Amino acid sequence: MQDPYIIAFLYSIPLIGIVWYISSRPDLSISPGITWMMFIVTFFLSFFAGEVNGIIYTYDDGISALSLAAFNEELFKFIMLLIFIPTFKDSLDLKKAFFLGATCCLSFAVVENYFYIIDSEILPGLLALVRVVMPSPMHFLTGGIIAIYSYQHFVIGKNFNYVLRGLIIGTVIHIIYNIGAGTSTYLSALAIAGGVIAAMTSFRAFDENETITTEDEETISFRAKTKTNDVRKDNLKIIKKKKEKDNIKIITKKK
Repeated sequence: MQDPYIIAFLYSIPLIGIVWYISSRPDLSISPGITWMMFIVTFFLSFFAGEVNGIIYTYDDGISALSLAAFNEELFKFIMLLIFIPTFKDSLDLKKAFFLGATCCLSFAVVENYFYIIDSEILPGLLALVRVVMPSPMHFLTGGIIAIYSYQHFVIGKNFNYVLRGLIIGTVIHIIYNIGAGTSTYLSALAIAGGVIAAMTSFRAFDENETITTEDEETISFRAKTKTNDVRKDNLKIIKKKKEKDNIKIITKKK
């Protein structure tokens, strides 16, 4: 009989490896220390989310409970991002914001996977593989989606509705996944596919808007500089003409 504790630990290694890779990339991470701090803090916070889910499932185990549990987890993810994104907004860009959220949610995946595996009494190795392949990408994607929508408000300065949209999209993906986990693997796979599409389309749209905004700012700055230079030239012409007139007056008086 395979030891579920060993299996749970072994299947946590790939997720920790992903976090290490993200933390080592300057284009994906603010810094290795901040990435790991986010991961560790979220790791402990996820236990509280698990406790709340336990209370939810005590009263119901149907679709309403699955929906509430999904919302609970996404809300806890958002709380973590609410702490980190405003704090480090000056060091963030859109890509780093996505991977900050994704890293946060890999911590949820590690804890969730671990307890699912050790609580299982049948085929722990197979269950571990399914847990890593299916819900880990779901957590990764929903965290990234919530992060880039939160980025629009906390960094770009757009309406708070963007934060709500990100939370809703992440929760809907999670709900569909949860329902599929209890009924059909195809539905869970569909939820992950939907998450990929939502993440890619949202990221591309925000990235294009950010590029256009940057170009507009550069154009405005260029025009302002050009206008300032023109004003300076005009002032110099006026001063030059005034001096010429004064010189003429002086010469005339001397005569």
